[in-house]
Amino acid sequence: MVSAQQIKAGVGTYLETKMMPRLDSKRQFVLGMAYSLGAARMDQMINALRGNQIVQALGVIDEAGQVDIDALYNAAHAQMQAQGKLALDIPLLGSFAFDGSDLRELRDCIARQEV
Repeated sequence: MVSAQQIKAGVGTYLETKMMPRLDSKRQFVLGMAYSLGAARMDQMINALRGNQIVQALGVIDEAGQVDIDALYNAAHAQMQAQGKLALDIPLLGSFAFDGSDLRELRDCIARQEV
């Protein structure tokens, strides 16, 4: 289980080390802005998700707001293995393709953060 703070820090590390180097300066600016806005609202987003009936049924966020990163990773990894790659078209940033190793690196960036 990880906290909102660990998710913020881990996603920030992943973006800085894996995503930003792939982008030109304009797209780095847009991604940095989007991350900053999302990170500032991470606690509120997790609290809103915690109230969602599907999220409650899946049990991926506990009463304290801790996120079961292992359950999410395992489910996403199984789907990624079946699919191969996940291609995303992100407005203003372009197209990105993610595979199992990208998913593992993101999970590891989050899990390595101090509690």
